[in-house]
Amino acid sequence: MRWIFTPYVGVNDLKFGMTRENVEKLYGKPERERVFGDGRVREQRGKIKVPTLEFSGNTLMEMSFTEDSGELIFFEKNILKEDPVLFLNFIEKKDVNLGALIGGIDSYKFGLSFNMCPLGSPDKWFGIFAKGAHDALLAEARPLRPSDRVITDGDDD
Repeated sequence: MRWIFTPYVGVNDLKFGMTRENVEKLYGKPERERVFGDGRVREQRGKIKVPTLEFSGNTLMEMSFTEDSGELIFFEKNILKEDPVLFLNFIEKKDVNLGALIGGIDSYKFGLSFNMCPLGSPDKWFGIFAKGAHDALLAEARPLRPSDRVITDGDDD
């Protein structure tokens, strides 16, 4: 599937702020669901290549994509198939205030998170988020270091 990403809005007909019921009408019931202690719910639909969706309460706040999700189009590029270092260089020209956190790099200008795993890695992902969804993380983010530019295998161990 081809997903067109609009920062802080969503992709295609999946828009931040939708309810779980609205999403279910479009894409059916999730195959898997995980409820967190803070009330967040993560849904996966798998077979139809819908991204992993995360709700805060009943409101869609985040979406996660892997290379299995199809195409994720941003600035006319399929960023799921971009070399991580080249993508980082590209996004830095658009957002000079990128923040680094354990496991990823965030662009608060565009509502986008990603990691530096190689293409084809099952651990490579891109996340997009609604305005306000990562505000608490913003306080913890630090400026990028040279070590953030290294492609990793995705293992946090």
